[in-house]
Amino acid sequence: MTTPLTPRLLRLAVIEKRKALGLSQGQFARAAGVSQPVMSRWEAGLVVPDVLEFSRLMSLPPTGKLALKPKHVCPKCEFAW
Repeated sequence: MTTPLTPRLLRLAVIEKRKALGLSQGQFARAAGVSQPVMSRWEAGLVVPDVLEFSRLMSLPPTGKLALKPKHVCPKCEFAW
């Protein structure tokens, strides 16, 4: 038996995915193709992503494969932030 996706579970899944990728809301939103305020509303449970948006979020690759450019890179150790 499968558990239905309730708005609460969708909200928690979005937060868990973002944290697993180690991204800020803004970075996660940019990778998902939405604005940071939209991502904030999803995480707060005020708005629920539609099926396509949710599918796109859950299929984002690990952070190293995202086309996000860090703001700073340490020339000695190549740590990016």
